[in-house]
Amino acid sequence: MPRLSQWYVKLSFGYLLAGFTVGALLLANKGRPIHPALWGLLPAHIEWLLIGWVAQLTLGVAFWILPRFWKEPRRGNTTGAYVAIVLLNAGIALISFGALAGPRPVGDSRRAAAGSRRGGGLCPRGLATHRRPRGVRVGASHFLECDAPFC
Repeated sequence: MPRLSQWYVKLSFGYLLAGFTVGALLLANKGRPIHPALWGLLPAHIEWLLIGWVAQLTLGVAFWILPRFWKEPRRGNTTGAYVAIVLLNAGIALISFGALAGPRPVGDSRRAAAGSRRGGGLCPRGLATHRRPRGVRVGASHFLECDAPFC
């Protein structure tokens, strides 16, 4: 097995161990709440298992088995495979650090998407903010009633 395939497979099993550990922690948190901030690790858990484990294991085994030539060099130019392993793990690290840093408050993301209070920005103001019904209440017959103008 080539050295690069060994790195792909070793890293993929490292991500498998980390993903299963965080998944077990999230499952335990679901049964007996430990801390609500643990749910912030869910994007990292998904990234570690889908991209870190599955994709890297697939790339490592594919690099080992698939394109072989009869003469030396057996694999041709491997620069792209080395760049792929570096960029793939850098992307996984960025997603992981973003999940560990915690979510941003909703108000900040709305303001960033809407630009300023006068409009502008990345998208029209009407699409950036979500309007919730304010007059929702439960009546005596336990049906939801809504006095908002769009109901």
